[in-house]
Amino acid sequence: MSRSTIYKLQVEPSITVQIALLPYPRPRIPSSYMPQQSPDYLLLTSTRYDPFLEIFTWNYDDDGPSPFFLLRHHCDRLNAAIDAHDWPNARSSHNYSNLKAACVNAIIEESSKEDISGAYYVRITLSRKGEIAVTASPLPARFSYDPLLAPLSTAPSGSTDSLLDDPPPLSVFLDKQPTPTSIFTQTKTTFRQLYEQAKERNRHVLGSTSTSSDILLYNLQEQLLETTIFNIAFYRSGKWLTPKTTSGCLSGVIRRWLLEHERIREDTEGVLMKADVREGELVLLFNGHISTHIGETMPSLWSHLRDVENSPEVESERHKVGNGEAKM
Repeated sequence: MSRSTIYKLQVEPSITVQIALLPYPRPRIPSSYMPQQSPDYLLLTSTRYDPFLEIFTWNYDDDGPSPFFLLRHHCDRLNAAIDAHDWPNARSSHNYSNLKAACVNAIIEESSKEDISGAYYVRITLSRKGEIAVTASPLPARFSYDPLLAPLSTAPSGSTDSLLDDPPPLSVFLDKQPTPTSIFTQTKTTFRQLYEQAKERNRHVLGSTSTSSDILLYNLQEQLLETTIFNIAFYRSGKWLTPKTTSGCLSGVIRRWLLEHERIREDTEGVLMKADVREGELVLLFNGHISTHIGETMPSLWSHLRDVENSPEVESERHKVGNGEAKM
């Protein structure tokens, strides 16, 4: 039976905070989808380096304030993925000290170049042999607020809700077909074929605005999963609900933190279904370097085409063609 890990953090000389971190569940591997050939892939996780994070006690490391966004959670996530993929060599060599050192080195190397904000997107990969590779890329701005508070503090109430003020919501389009789940949806890896396929089949709605829009995925049972880059939560019965991991969704780092601190709840009653998504509905989006963001569900291109097809104007043109009135 899994047990939580207890960490003691020295907040002030006379104050010690004791935190219990729940272990990541080992993903179950469904048989609905597996590649015909085992792909060459790495385990992957992405976090953020941001000096603004050092003021938050929830982000404290063993040594005190940390600029890395929930880095220990990312280490735990990699450990769970190592077990799920059964990589014993990686398990024997991977530890938090090595991970943190690699992240620090990546920031030192990147910060020697010209940058503006001092915040970085940090991409971490782990090989089957246990080799860690970390790259850092400058972000346009630091956080200026508690990234795990907003926009959770307000319940969505409509298009004029404060959640929509700033930044603008991401446009979220429902996928046109289901995504089969597997170990590659339950753990984050560099094998991204399923997500790229979802983007490709919805390229007409994504268009040139892929940075401000995303695709909402669902499994073969039409249970909601996530978007191509975010975990999700929908507001149902007075609380934010996120899909259970048994749906085949990714167990992300921010998702874990929000669940542990009861900011969101798992969908234990199975209410997050494709058929229940409404146009114009707000959806909470979260990942390891952006943190939380609000999206808004959009009508799909396919429903739009059906509306056009059934419009009075099109019906009128059909009538003209049927009566031989249309001009060539």
